[in-house]
Amino acid sequence: MRPQTTEAIILHTFPARERDKLVVFLTPEQGKRKGWAYGARGGRTRFGASLEPLAKVRIGFLEKESDEVVRIESVDLLRLLFQAQQHLLHSVDGSYIADAVHVFAQ
Repeated sequence: MRPQTTEAIILHTFPARERDKLVVFLTPEQGKRKGWAYGARGGRTRFGASLEPLAKVRIGFLEKESDEVVRIESVDLLRLLFQAQQHLLHSVDGSYIADAVHVFAQ
């Protein structure tokens, strides 16, 4: 397992299991990645609001050579788009951009 830290933009999160999330994020060096955020859906989570779509974060993860999905260890929020989420048109535009990147990014 190799620990890595990089800046990323959260594209989507999907609820998984009882307290976990599957997170799709975009990094400048490695492109689109998927990772498990264990315990992210609990009442008192260490990730907080860092896993919101279109949030710019510094993400730390562990990667096994044989696995496609990484294990997310830490997420530090750099910028969150609360102002864009308050306006319907901006929110729809941001959602469309995130969906397009999710579909077309490698």
